[in-house]
Amino acid sequence: MTRCSDGFEARRPDAEAFALANRVLLLKTRDGVEIDVALAAFPFEIEAIEMASSWEIVPSLPLRTCPAEHLIVYKLVAARTHDLSDMESIVRRQGARLDVERVRRWGREFAELKEDPDLLRPFEIVFRAVIGGR
Repeated sequence: MTRCSDGFEARRPDAEAFALANRVLLLKTRDGVEIDVALAAFPFEIEAIEMASSWEIVPSLPLRTCPAEHLIVYKLVAARTHDLSDMESIVRRQGARLDVERVRRWGREFAELKEDPDLLRPFEIVFRAVIGGR
């Protein structure tokens, strides 16, 4: 694996080309934690960066992470089985603290872009189960 930066290795031999083509840099920490770094370009991504907060992933190595609401939308857009499972875990952990209208607003935007009217359905099902009808 190619070393990218202090504490990180690329998860692919073509990490740079993959990142440029897909706007996601796939990394791994020395401890084996896999990290997907999204490279921002669109209003949703810019907002996610502006609202980000620091999280110390390993001692003395803070990492800015997007808000839970944005991560939920990222997971809904990807819609792979593990992404939907991750989304459910986030909703269960965050519960009533979530800005549901932010999730719905961006979810509707991506549903339209992807021509997927059911994009928000997995979120709504889990949210109702956790919080009730809100």
